[in-house]
Amino acid sequence: MKDPSQHEMLRRALTSALVGVDVSVVAPTVPEYGTHHSKVFVLQYERGIRIVIHTANLVYPDFCNKAQSVFYQDFPLKTATQGEGDEGDNDNDNADDDERPQNDFEAQLLSYVDHLSLPAAAASQLKDVISAHDYTYARGRLAVSVPSKPWEHKDGDYMAFGHHRVRKILQEERAAAGFEDWYDSAPVVAQGSSLGSLSAKYIDDLKSSFAPGSSKDDVALELIWPTVSEVQHAIDGWFGGGSVCATSERVNKAVVREHLHKWGGEVTGRQRALPHMKTYLRYARVGDKVRLPWVFLSSMNTSKAALGEAVNSKKYGAQLFRVLSFEMGIVLLPRYELAWRRSAWFGWSCTDPDASGRARARAQRKPDAVQFVQWSKSAAQPDMDEGSTTLVVPIPLPFSLPPRPYPPASATDTTPADGYQDIPWSQPTELANAWHGKDMLGNLYPGRGSYQGLVQKGTSDSLWWEIFSSH
Repeated sequence: MKDPSQHEMLRRALTSALVGVDVSVVAPTVPEYGTHHSKVFVLQYERGIRIVIHTANLVYPDFCNKAQSVFYQDFPLKTATQGEGDEGDNDNDNADDDERPQNDFEAQLLSYVDHLSLPAAAASQLKDVISAHDYTYARGRLAVSVPSKPWEHKDGDYMAFGHHRVRKILQEERAAAGFEDWYDSAPVVAQGSSLGSLSAKYIDDLKSSFAPGSSKDDVALELIWPTVSEVQHAIDGWFGGGSVCATSERVNKAVVREHLHKWGGEVTGRQRALPHMKTYLRYARVGDKVRLPWVFLSSMNTSKAALGEAVNSKKYGAQLFRVLSFEMGIVLLPRYELAWRRSAWFGWSCTDPDASGRARARAQRKPDAVQFVQWSKSAAQPDMDEGSTTLVVPIPLPFSLPPRPYPPASATDTTPADGYQDIPWSQPTELANAWHGKDMLGNLYPGRGSYQGLVQKGTSDSLWWEIFSSH
């Protein structure tokens, strides 16, 4: 929406729909090919603030028909005492004040707001609200992207955004707490709903960020991407493929194809819910569990625009970190989860004035350690075996670990008899190259109502629509 009149139309529509709510519409400045892609709510309550980081656009199909991720946490006012408002129970039962991990949650959130081009009054109000709350026991560390001008994101800002920010977090975590022996050879998973134009050099740079300290030659990068068959038989059918964005050239590039793995949502019954989430992690099977040393949940697709790219600038005589889009994400780490669960704020909520949730939380035994594992249908959530002091926290990932690799491209040059099960999804750009067959809704590609992914040259939109609406 580049026309300001469109902003006013949107504001009026939202104000009409949300009776009694004051709505402002702001368009942050983004460079060409960049977008404001973050999905985040900052909700202020009388007792505290709720931060919600998620991956869904504000449209029905995203929330109801696709696989998404969401993280939220409630934070108290800085003026509150520990557990304030919970039946007068203000004791400080946290024994780890001196050992809790250092967090920069507030600073990252304020930095992000500074880049949004908000009107001065709105920016000041929002920053005052954020600054009034205590993020000591945030369950993870924020990693954001903000667009850079040619001379920005160097020197002190060089590691502040995108995948470089994740690298810095993981480097600091390794230095502070370390990882287990199996960590250095654990694969890196990258799962998104859009693929940029990736090169071998850029893939190596991503491995350096998501596996710092490990030899990139010893670390496999597994890109999770749905098959054409998974799109065809998804809840939205071909129409849903408009939200899984990549051209055939990008998907089938040799350096990309060798890393591709299938979506495979059967592990959680989500095989028909196309992925719109974006996930980065490392994993290893240890005993009977798939262990996760960290998980990065974000709006960042696997692209240079979102994750950022290191570039050498002769003009500015420096290596810069170029970012095109606004993005928001959080790196979840077991050590931060442990600090929160051992704190007096565990179970506290902005919207639980009778403190029933906190009472249940306080009745639980305090763990001495936390392990992240992949959730399975039979897993307790969470679980601490009798006699154990380690809390096992299942992370709800709807894809298989390890993921299933695609066969070599040469094996799928023609459509197999069983359909498109071994062909990675891409959006055709020519009518002649459209995918064949009906989807689960009985529609031919691109699906009823979809204008995404197909351009018929030399025709008007009305004629284009008549071609497909007849089916």
